[in-house]
Amino acid sequence: VKPAPFPDYYRDFIDSMIAKDNRPNTYIETKEPLRDLELSECLFRVPEGPNTAVKIHEKVFETSLYDANLVGNLYFGNYSIWMGKIRDHFFYNVDPDLFRGIGEAGELICTDCHIQHLREAMPFDNIKVTMSVKAVYQNGIDLSFEFFKQNADGTTEKLAIGNQRAVWAKRDQSSELIACQLPENILNIIVDGIELSLVQHVI
Repeated sequence: VKPAPFPDYYRDFIDSMIAKDNRPNTYIETKEPLRDLELSECLFRVPEGPNTAVKIHEKVFETSLYDANLVGNLYFGNYSIWMGKIRDHFFYNVDPDLFRGIGEAGELICTDCHIQHLREAMPFDNIKVTMSVKAVYQNGIDLSFEFFKQNADGTTEKLAIGNQRAVWAKRDQSSELIACQLPENILNIIVDGIELSLVQHVI
């Protein structure tokens, strides 16, 4: 694989999708409702370096042909879906009532996400996903994820790593998102998990 210029037809298509007016080289700015969601005060941050994040949850996902693409391997879009599922399951188990209704109690809004793929996986592989805490803020959290293929002999192969920033937010009367404090029970379970992990590490 090597970089190459866009084909003309594809560049024309992308250009046609961008909001603009009749002035040359001018584009209309669009609204970015997530840009202004503030994390507020940082309550905890792991030291910089490898393997410093504090693991708080893991889950194994079974795959099948449903998760594959036309090439035959697991579609890369599954990884972001697994990140969302393991995160939602963890916080749902902390307080299911926060996930009732239509978000009037608030909800975790992903404001940034990045995944680095290292190797491929195939249908019917079992994929273990771990979720760890990198930083906790008054209004949100930075999470890191690791994806492993589980082999039949008990060994694992790392497939990808990912990071996600999520802010707890509610909607006002005009449906605008407003950042607000993490619910106390969610904050407590995260802090308890961090403290337990640090104690075990010291021991």
